[in-house]
Amino acid sequence: MNVSKIQFVAENVSKESYLPDQEKIVHGEPAQNLWNNYSSKDEKFHVGIWDSKAGRWSVSYSEHEFCHILEGSSIIIDESG
Repeated sequence: MNVSKIQFVAENVSKESYLPDQEKIVHGEPAQNLWNNYSSKDEKFHVGIWDSKAGRWSVSYSEHEFCHILEGSSIIIDESG
């Protein structure tokens, strides 16, 4: 197994700023920023720093995600509530 060291940094990494698609926004204006440090060849694994303004939006994941909350909170609710 080949393991690489990946550092989580915002310096020298391009910032992507965006909003979720309008039809996915449930409440607020959750402006988001992403500093992606790494993506696997199959685009199913990403490493980086992400932040968002407060809001609610629908999301559907096609990849696995690990999230370490540094500040604030995140509430995930499935389709059944």
